[in-house]
Amino acid sequence: MQLRYERFIGVRLRHDWYRDGVCRDLAIMPTTSTSIVLAAHRVRLLRCAGGVTLVGPTEPVPGGSSVALYPLAGGARLVFALCPTEPTFAVFTELPTDGGRSRWLLHNRKASWSLHAGEVVGADERVRLVGEHIIATAPRSAEGHEVTVTDGQEVVRASVRVTDLGHAGGEQVTLGLSLGDLRGEAWSNVPGRPAERLFVDPELQALGPLGILELRVPDAGWPCHRDLGTRRGPEYVEYTARFAARSVLWRYHIVLPRSAGDVGALSIDYPQRPPAPYPPGEAIAFNPVSVPEVAERFPGRSVASFESSRPLPLSQVALRNACLRASRVGPLVTHLPGPPCHSLARSGSSSAPFVSEIVVSL
Repeated sequence: MQLRYERFIGVRLRHDWYRDGVCRDLAIMPTTSTSIVLAAHRVRLLRCAGGVTLVGPTEPVPGGSSVALYPLAGGARLVFALCPTEPTFAVFTELPTDGGRSRWLLHNRKASWSLHAGEVVGADERVRLVGEHIIATAPRSAEGHEVTVTDGQEVVRASVRVTDLGHAGGEQVTLGLSLGDLRGEAWSNVPGRPAERLFVDPELQALGPLGILELRVPDAGWPCHRDLGTRRGPEYVEYTARFAARSVLWRYHIVLPRSAGDVGALSIDYPQRPPAPYPPGEAIAFNPVSVPEVAERFPGRSVASFESSRPLPLSQVALRNACLRASRVGPLVTHLPGPPCHSLARSGSSSAPFVSEIVVSL
């Protein structure tokens, strides 16, 4: 039998941080169950920069056409963990801001070519990863009602009644639920609270992913076939997910030398058209701010601090023409450095949760 491997499914990850937009630092790792399914159908997972491709064996049929030798049956699930291979990935990526409780959930159930509902992976994809057993908390007002977990078809798969709390202290009670063989997306429903989106998979918990990739095989099976003139062949389907770079306040601290003399008022401007992913040049402004704790680190020297008027993205693409000027001298630094990823701190500002400190010593 003449076998040939052809591409069935492709997954591509893109990220605003990288110069070429290709996300190289997020590995796609199948769970053990998914690896068994792929092996049983002789489907190979080929890794490439910023994604993976699933290829499978095909065989020729009369008329020059080809068909998949071991097609994936409709309804099958392929589950992968999205795990960072770069330690600073969580620093320069816009993550869910809930203390690490939730993960991204990317799936192919809402759109043909996109793994997410919007332009960039964001809040709509957040989900809490859980195992076969979960602990739910219910308020005292839920007494006499049931806490339930429902699957994607809104069928109740687990429930527990909030019984008489008696003289139990506190305003809420913790309840244990066993989810049995439930796998995939689910919802936790506590009376008096919004439903919480869950993803049930004990294997993924051990991998500790930042995101979850779930591919569901269409009812017609995978791969689908397309017409190629007078013949037919497997149709290659490629999905894409794009992640956003974290936006932070940029804060420059200009440390003047002791011998600087009177250089006049300092300012930072950006006169040129900025490259993507930065906002338009007229939207980039750096305003003077007072940061006494930084000035104290340089006794005997003058320190002038400036903060961006809006959050700016972290990016491998440099904002090259940010210029430091002195009113009496002119340009002092024509290309101020960009923010390092490892210097983020809580900003205490409502416009961005983080600020990046950039110290420039003249």
